[in-house]
Amino acid sequence: MGTGQPNVNATSLKSLFVPLPPLAEQKRIVEKCDRLLSICDEIEKRQQQRQESIVRMNESAIAQLLSSQNPEEFRQHWQRICNNFDLLYSVPETIPKLRQAILQLAVQGKLVRQDPNDEPASILLKKIKAQKEQLIKDKKIPKDKPISLVEDSELPYEVNENWNWVRLGELSKLIEYGTSEKSSELGGDIPVFRMNNIRDGKLLFDNLKYVSSEIKDLPRLFLQEGDLLFNRTNSYELVGKTAVFKGETNQYTFASYLIRISILPKYIISDFINLALNSTYFRQTQIEPEITQQCGQANFNGTKLKNTLIPLPPLAEQKRIVEKCDRLMSLCDTLEAKLKQGRDSSEKLMEVAAKQVLTA
Repeated sequence: MGTGQPNVNATSLKSLFVPLPPLAEQKRIVEKCDRLLSICDEIEKRQQQRQESIVRMNESAIAQLLSSQNPEEFRQHWQRICNNFDLLYSVPETIPKLRQAILQLAVQGKLVRQDPNDEPASILLKKIKAQKEQLIKDKKIPKDKPISLVEDSELPYEVNENWNWVRLGELSKLIEYGTSEKSSELGGDIPVFRMNNIRDGKLLFDNLKYVSSEIKDLPRLFLQEGDLLFNRTNSYELVGKTAVFKGETNQYTFASYLIRISILPKYIISDFINLALNSTYFRQTQIEPEITQQCGQANFNGTKLKNTLIPLPPLAEQKRIVEKCDRLMSLCDTLEAKLKQGRDSSEKLMEVAAKQVLTA
């Protein structure tokens, strides 16, 4: 142990005890071990091939579903998934893809029924514009720079006739960075959300740090219920992750690596915007092409965020989408937990069987 590395020298090795069976038995043991280990390798290989095959089938089924060109084609692909659900979702590795498919269907307007009686998004946008103008007049929010019109060439895909593509800045009262005040686990009385508090589209209330209630950024940067927090600086994979704040108003703040998106709750449901910001289309078409890399960190700034495109459905449909997504995501959580539990149980059974064989 002189160099700090564990080792066994030649003298110690020579003094080790080794159980030595008769030569004939040595041969039988080696032959039996070779056969058993070969069987183990084959079982492991087949299990891996089966899992990879299921993952590929699941990806193919979901890709066909998302690329459906009309309701009948969508119904056929969905029915195929339903008929083979036990196979396609028999391993936990397929559940993340299912979650992403649910989000994508939600923002494509394919998850819930369309109601022609819903007030269209075009009317909703006029109301949002009027309210923002009043807030600016009342000096409750600052006047922002004009946002460029949405061009047809920018649209990621077509939406239903009563939906509208809109820039996120048009839907937001404010889009602003968090506090740069140094936080601590010990001092301070105001909890601070940081980039590690956003996970799987949810805001985690653990491992919080704190700042003083006397910092210059407060009360301006106190979070309000329904605010969205966007991760602007992190690893490439985690930049863009978003969550909704559902805690007590004026009791929490957020760090500068996050961007707060304040929406108009009378016309916009934060949970729907959260679905859109965490969906595949948003990641692939709005975030990744605009990420910059510097000093080992990926970045996405507030100006770019204001100009990202969001598909906006009528308010009533936003509610239906969020409710349906909540139910489906809950089912995904339950299914994933059961699959992992089943895998753990199988591994424990194998351990017991192995111990029985070895101690027989």
